[in-house]
Amino acid sequence: MSLSDLQFLLPAPVRAVLKPAYQKVFPPRPVFIGYLAERSARQVRGWVENVRDRAQRVEVEIYCTSPAGRRLLGSTIAGLRDHALATQGMADPNRGFRFTFDAPLSQAEWESIEVWPVTALRPLETLSPRLHGYTRRVTDEVVIGWLQDATQPDRRLSVEAVVTRGGREVVVGHALADRRDQWLARTGHPTPECGFRIAFDPPLAAEELAGLKIRAAGSGVGLDLAPAPPVGYVRERALTHVAGWLQDPVEMSRRLAVEAVLKGPGGEQRLATGVADRPDAMLAAVDHPDPQCGFRLVFTPPLTGVDPADIVVRASETGLELEDSLGAMVGYLRARTLRHVEGWVHNPADPGERVAIEVVIARDGAERVVATAMADRYDRVLGALGMGDALHGFRVVFPEPLSPEDHAHLIVRATANGHVVEEAPEIQTEWRPLRYIAMDIVDNCNLRCPFCLFDHAPVHRTNAMTDETFAAAIRLLPFVGPEGHWMSCLHEPSMHPNLTGFLRSIPREHAHVMTYTTNLAKRMPDAYFEALADSGLSNINVSIESRDPAIYERMRKGARYRIFMENWDKLLAAFAKGKAAPRLRYIAMAYKSNYREIPALIEYLRGERNAWLVEIRDTYDVAHIEQSFRDSEYLERAEWMWLRDALAHYSPLEVVLTLPPGFDDVAVEAAAGDAAVPVLPLETPTPPVITLEQQAEAAPGLIEARIFHDGEMFIYTSPDGNYPNTGVQLAHVNIRDIADPAAFLMEMVARTVE
Repeated sequence: MSLSDLQFLLPAPVRAVLKPAYQKVFPPRPVFIGYLAERSARQVRGWVENVRDRAQRVEVEIYCTSPAGRRLLGSTIAGLRDHALATQGMADPNRGFRFTFDAPLSQAEWESIEVWPVTALRPLETLSPRLHGYTRRVTDEVVIGWLQDATQPDRRLSVEAVVTRGGREVVVGHALADRRDQWLARTGHPTPECGFRIAFDPPLAAEELAGLKIRAAGSGVGLDLAPAPPVGYVRERALTHVAGWLQDPVEMSRRLAVEAVLKGPGGEQRLATGVADRPDAMLAAVDHPDPQCGFRLVFTPPLTGVDPADIVVRASETGLELEDSLGAMVGYLRARTLRHVEGWVHNPADPGERVAIEVVIARDGAERVVATAMADRYDRVLGALGMGDALHGFRVVFPEPLSPEDHAHLIVRATANGHVVEEAPEIQTEWRPLRYIAMDIVDNCNLRCPFCLFDHAPVHRTNAMTDETFAAAIRLLPFVGPEGHWMSCLHEPSMHPNLTGFLRSIPREHAHVMTYTTNLAKRMPDAYFEALADSGLSNINVSIESRDPAIYERMRKGARYRIFMENWDKLLAAFAKGKAAPRLRYIAMAYKSNYREIPALIEYLRGERNAWLVEIRDTYDVAHIEQSFRDSEYLERAEWMWLRDALAHYSPLEVVLTLPPGFDDVAVEAAAGDAAVPVLPLETPTPPVITLEQQAEAAPGLIEARIFHDGEMFIYTSPDGNYPNTGVQLAHVNIRDIADPAAFLMEMVARTVE
């Protein structure tokens, strides 16, 4: 019998009195749960939790077992955000870990890896899912497919694209299989949200494409190219015939057999068969690469007493049933608010068609059309997905707000056939016409970084935003999306004497749309870090170029590394205790002095400094940057390529690398020479010069705001491009003079659709 067993020989009241002292002598052993989700030649990844101390960030050790013995490869802390835990709704999903090996391991080595929580009695188990999936499209620019664990269909898996470079495997793309897969949805799959898309930028070389491997990260299970299902639609359905088109999307020249059947209580009656090998006028009109895939099946004799809708037309080879083209529209309604609707709709049977839509209130047994429009605007999401010319978006702003009762019964449908546009899984229900608000609460910075976008050299005093102006500015919070209200844009917010007070005055229900960037180089009181940790802000951006004090202080001119680290430690300690701590995004500029350090810096930020996202940026090459700094620090193309390859294994949800403009076009790069890159005109409130082409790109109902420390505000239209961009100026006012922000913004929106 052990000493610990003696406690059970004592009466319960005595045990209760002695329990605190007993736990000091015999502390409870941790109970660990978790899994090793990935084990490969370059890294291990997973999550672990101590169920007896859920606040603990567990340390894990990584071992490799071989005939020569057991070897410790390293250790790390399980404090990273784990996507699987987050999607499962765990209150604190920051229990993930990732450990990257200095050099790739052999297969025998990585297959023998074990990960042990410190003090645990056994290692973490490795997930062994039964994986199903295919790649459907593989080109030098993109890979599309799906991947699923048959034993846990709601679990989202990671997919990686691998090529061979210099005799070793290199991960060139990474994605999470969490997108809705249209083919699975169309075939009635119960959980079709397991699609993935990996884009290659730059495109792969021919020899890399030939050897490209797509596999499930961690398990190494490779995905084969799926036998693509045929595509096509029925355009005519009558008692005398059916007509339409059918094609193999991989081998377009292959002519497919098609059949028409009538289903009834006694079984199927085959009506006609044929081959889809006729010219299709509709496909030819939209310049389809091979329109010779039409069919027309004639019924002899004609049918009688039958509803044509009961005729089934299908591909003979696969049994795929073809839909009517008039009812085959696809799309999503992304926003449905009291003031507008937004989304896209597309007719795959006629890719060039611009679909007419109508916004309808259907209630109390009657319908009322409140607006009509054409789905003919460029849609960013469709552009990213490569869906044709992506000109299938719509955004309709109502002249007057709807009542809540009307809003609850609103639908958007295609005018021609009544197809109701499906609502997106995460539909926006609040009117947010402001794409972003770029604000500064001061007009100065405590540092003079040599690469800064703003020229602070002539600035010798600091002007601060008043409490009245800040209160007026945050009235715009309900009208901007997440991470859309920047409390700093060009200057350092910690120079404001009342920043702590500002943080505490932000309404909690809207704090998630606010963010700001700070250099953490100014000593701040503990109360500031505590207020920030309880603020509920979307995220905080922290600037850091290096962990080398000399490099850091040279890049962050005027900063002291010791003070920066003190602030950083205070921030992390406060965030660990805070009730609503923002996420941490770290931003580093890449230069000759630090670019070799960046991969290790990212691992440090992700593994030990709670990084939600790390951004590595190029310089906005504005005129005031000294030529000596350009000559000594700007990276050359080969150095950018080294950095790009070193970070290629990260997902864009983990690390974002912003390459120089024209990076993938050597000719353009050479022709540009030393020409400055255009930037958003934020340094001065001068209205921009706009071409007619740029004016035509203004997105109806989307606007942007720039607010200065004194409340001066400019409102611009929001072009379809991404920041930095230029818009048409709509207004120049002081935020304090706006009595009704909603009415003011509605007036600005109205000007974009006149």
